[in-house]
Formats: sequence, C-alpha cells, structure tokens
Amino acid sequence: MIDFSPSPELQLPEQAGQDDNTESLIVSFNDLLDQLERQILDIREELSHSLKNQQEIQSKLDAASEESDLQLLQLHQVQEELEFYFLENQRISKDCQLKGEKLNWSRSQRELLMQLLEQQSHLHRRLFSVESRIMLTAALCRPSPWWRRFRRSCRAILLR
Repeated sequence: MIDFSPSPELQLPEQAGQDDNTESLIVSFNDLLDQLERQILDIREELSHSLKNQQEIQSKLDAASEESDLQLLQLHQVQEELEFYFLENQRISKDCQLKGEKLNWSRSQRELLMQLLEQQSHLHRRLFSVESRIMLTAALCRPSPWWRRFRRSCRAILLR
C-alpha cells in the first residue's frame, strides 16, 4: 500500500514574507507537484494492475462457477439415472421373486401330477391284471360248441 503521509522532502520550508525566497518556493512547489504527479501515476498504474488482476480473478471465478454449475447439472443427471436404475432393479427383483414363486408352485404341481400319474399307472396295471384273469377264467369257462360236446359224449359211450 502507498503511504499518503507527506514525506519530509515534500514539506514546504518556512517562508515568512521573504521575497527572495519566492523563487525557491516556486521551485519547491514545482518539485512537490512533480513528486505528487509521479505518485499519482504510480497509484494509477497500481490501480490499473489491481483492476487487471481483479478482472483475471473474476474471469477465473466465472469459469469456475460455470464448471461448477455444469458439474452440478451432470450430478443431477447421474442421480436421476441412478434413481431410474434403482427403481428398475426393484421392479425386476419383485418380478423375479414372483416368477420364482410361480416356478416353485409349478414344480410342486408337477410333482403332484407325477404322483397321480404313478398311481393311475399302478391302478391300470392292477386293472389289466384283474381283467386278464377274468378273461382267462371266462375263456376257460366258456361252453364249447355242440359238436365238441357231441363228440365227447360219443367217445365216452364208446369207451365204456
């Protein structure tokens, strides 16, 4: 920072009504004026440099703000995608669970059908066995035709 207090060389010498010192006073004032103009130029230059730095910092801040806004927007998009996939995953999980339960129910029904089929097969075998016995018995008990009976009776008479 610049010190604005008057420097010892800038202070005016005592001049209490002396005309001969008027010229030296004018020279002193001119020197003082030159020094002040140089200080003003230095301050303006410093101010210009500070403004330039401030503009650079502001442009960097603006760029960082834009980048931050863009990243925030991307973060929101990623969050929305994550929510979408999370909900989709939950839906698929529930669907898989329902299909798993349906598969288990179908397997139990298949087991019951297999047991019923086995029982039906066993009953058919028993029925076929009984039917074949009945048919065999019926075949054995079937009356023979008249000519066989006649021939048998004739043989029995002849053999007596």
